[in-house]
Amino acid sequence: MVSAVRKNACHVATNVIGEARTLAAFLIEIERGRCGGDVEVAIHRAAMIYGVEEGALRSLRYRWRDLHDIKASVLERLREAYEAVYERERRLHQVQQQIDATVASPAFELVDA
Repeated sequence: MVSAVRKNACHVATNVIGEARTLAAFLIEIERGRCGGDVEVAIHRAAMIYGVEEGALRSLRYRWRDLHDIKASVLERLREAYEAVYERERRLHQVQQQIDATVASPAFELVDA
């Protein structure tokens, strides 16, 4: 019985670390695109902008195989940051669609001529 509980706990921890690693990688890549491709600068920017511990981001990027657990506060902050980025990108997409619709409208063609 103890073995089954321990195995299940290990599986849950692996899933949580995997989720945290995926979220951290996403945030780092977003910032990497904004800072010229430098990963170290991107990690620092992501930590500062999204309020995630820089050490946690580094661990999730470079030492994730050695992690056995992660602070709940770090995982929660990663989730919140992901949601904020997702919402921002969704709003930008909507604005871009409105601009595209305006540019493609017949009224715009008359003004442009």
